[in-house]
Amino acid sequence: MPLDADALLSGPRGRRLCLEAATGDGNVAPTAGELRTLVRQAAHEFEPDSGQSARYLTSSSRWSLHWGSPTLEPAWTFEHLHDRLAATRLRLDPAAMLESLSQTVDRAMYWQPPDGEDVLAASPELADALRGIARQVLDHPAASWWADPLDSDSQRVVHHTAHQGGAAARPAAEALSVWREETLATERRAQRDTPRDPAASFSGDWWSAPVSVVTSSTRDLGEAGPVGLHLVEDRFGWERALVLPLEVTPTSTYELDGPDAWAELCHRFPLEVTASRRHDWYRVTGWDSEWVIPDWSAVAREYDAVHLSLAGYLTTAGRGIPLTETHSTVLAGWDPDQTYWLRDVDPDASRAERWHRTDENDAWRRMP
Repeated sequence: MPLDADALLSGPRGRRLCLEAATGDGNVAPTAGELRTLVRQAAHEFEPDSGQSARYLTSSSRWSLHWGSPTLEPAWTFEHLHDRLAATRLRLDPAAMLESLSQTVDRAMYWQPPDGEDVLAASPELADALRGIARQVLDHPAASWWADPLDSDSQRVVHHTAHQGGAAARPAAEALSVWREETLATERRAQRDTPRDPAASFSGDWWSAPVSVVTSSTRDLGEAGPVGLHLVEDRFGWERALVLPLEVTPTSTYELDGPDAWAELCHRFPLEVTASRRHDWYRVTGWDSEWVIPDWSAVAREYDAVHLSLAGYLTTAGRGIPLTETHSTVLAGWDPDQTYWLRDVDPDASRAERWHRTDENDAWRRMP
């Protein structure tokens, strides 16, 4: 799908990116510190444990998310926040834009209700102001590649310390077959052991990507290193990584460039996982639905690889996507620009590079 301002604001991660960029250190008016304080104070009223974060109202078999007006300090009204956001002019260098993306991705959660800043970014009172921020974000030179398809000439596999996500431990076909059997077994246990009430206090599997099953890679950004160093959901503060080049020529790649592409993949290769995802995805979307993910073992019979563009991630991850009157899906647990290889590939360990940073807030640097 084309990545314009409206498309960027259609997804929870895209909206959060605009809020992160607006409160970054490169803004002119208002100062980033003032706006950051304002946003945090307003967002506090919407935190899941505040009692005011959201209320869910049923509409037939669907659920709709509606936000009430928060109780803010007199100085921090929606009107005031809107005007401050509308006055913001971004002057972020590529490193600052990458940091805004990193914060956006790191704050993606699929096992609890949206946090205060995600709810705030979705409020209709701020839509016009955030649209102006979205246009500035997309006009930034650093955004030039976000909608690009798989860049097969610059793929890198990233091994974070104590993190699975590099080369697969077994052949891809075998791994995906085992994945399918284990997913179905998990679903059967959830059908037997978990409550039907979607609001029950229970958590289970929440991801829809073939995480840690097959090799995954991202593109290289030159001096900054591969995307997979920076944009990682649910990261653990790693400070060292091994980066391996991956030379591969895929013959067939499925491009996830937006919610329609994800829905189409689920339509063509459906695997129902309602019981195992019901409670977590209800908390994320507010929908009481039958849930579907792609059957990756079936996808592998037609495609060598599946690539999620950064644009696809920002417009798709974390939102409920309807498939039929009764069935829906969520893209969860898939990092931006990440390609999952559904056939065997061989990263080049002989040209491995070591990267490090002094702490999780420092920039990644290539070690000599």
